[in-house]
Amino acid sequence: MVPARFIGEQIEPIFFTDTDRDRDIEATEADTVTEAVVALEAEIVITRNTAAAVNLDQRGQLQVESQPVNLRWILVHMIEEYARHVGHMDLLRQAVDGRTGD
Repeated sequence: MVPARFIGEQIEPIFFTDTDRDRDIEATEADTVTEAVVALEAEIVITRNTAAAVNLDQRGQLQVESQPVNLRWILVHMIEEYARHVGHMDLLRQAVDGRTGD
């Protein structure tokens, strides 16, 4: 059974407000890595629970190129985006210290 939180509910953004639309990319001195990791891990748990409770092939309201996509497509897309950003970070680190990854 899908928890009630996931059925058609809009989840509040974690790092985005109407007054600070770039809060997700502009850290302040009050922000900590620990806080960000805790938020990420909490979202991972929610995502895993949701994915385990639904049919990954069921189409939802999100559309790409005027076609509804399923949860499987969304998850694969998120993996692609995450991998792309990790690659960007690797390039930045290499530019700073010259080391290359394995």
